[in-house]
Parts: sequence; C-alpha cells; structure tokens
Amino acid sequence: YLSLKDPQEQRVAVVFSYAVLDGATWTLDKIIKFRLGLSESQNVQQMGKKKQSSKSKKRQKDLVGKKMAETTANDAGAELRARGDVACRVATIIWPKLLILCKEALLVAESGQDVDGEGPVGCVGCSAQACLPFLLGNHETVADADILFREISAAFLMLCGSSNVLVRGL
Repeated sequence: YLSLKDPQEQRVAVVFSYAVLDGATWTLDKIIKFRLGLSESQNVQQMGKKKQSSKSKKRQKDLVGKKMAETTANDAGAELRARGDVACRVATIIWPKLLILCKEALLVAESGQDVDGEGPVGCVGCSAQACLPFLLGNHETVADADILFREISAAFLMLCGSSNVLVRGL
C-alpha cells in the first residue's frame, strides 16, 4: 500500500504504518493504565477542576500496582508481545518501499527542508524503537528476525549519519 502513486494516499499509508509501529513502543505500565482507563491526559489539570492531590496520585499508583500484580499483568504482557509481533510483521511488509521513501526524504532534508516526524524518516525511527528491542528478546518467534534487525539497524545508522539536525533528532 506504500506503492500508491498519489502522494496524499501514500502519506496516509505512512502515517498509518507509523501509528501501528508506535503502538508497539508502549510499556507494560502504559498498557495496564490504558486498560484501566487511566490515560496520560488525566494528569493534565483541566480548567475549572482542582489539581489532583499527591494522596490521590499515590492511590492511583497503588491501584495500578495491585492490578499489575494480578492477572491483568499477564494479559498486558500478552498484548505487549502481540504489539511487538505486529510491528515486526508490518515493518517486514512495508520495509522495501519505506526505505526508498526514507532515502528520498533524506535527500530533501539534506537541502535544508523540514522533516516530518510522522513521515518516512519518522517511520524508520519508530521501526527501530518498536522492533529492535522486540527482536532482541523474541528473535525465535519472528520469521527472518536477523534480516529485519540488520535492515532496520542499517537504516537507523543512516539516519544518525545525516547532516540534518532534525533528522538526527527523530
């Protein structure tokens, strides 16, 4: 689907891939909080509402701790593995075209233009963040894990070697 000719459709495909890969970067704690309905946005003070007290924060943290100790942690662990597995499968499917798009974006970036964090360059960075740690711990469960690991690592090194500070910052 990254082979689409229309740049807008291609952009949507890259952003979708980025979202899938980004989902695999979640931690066990974040998955459990999400399942309990305790999102990061709840920590932001809303207009007209009182700030959450430290006692309330401690109770919330204790609740998450108790839930982690229960079967929720096992379910969240399975979800964490599934997210990593899906990210690696998606990366394997999109990798040839994504690498081409990334190299094109790097050429544009070398001319001093801005780089989109959710574009091909950001998607390669997100692939590294999502897949490399997963592949290190689960290489036996992913087909051609060593090839994917080498490909993503090489692309990540290519990003690190860019002269554009915005590319290296992703």
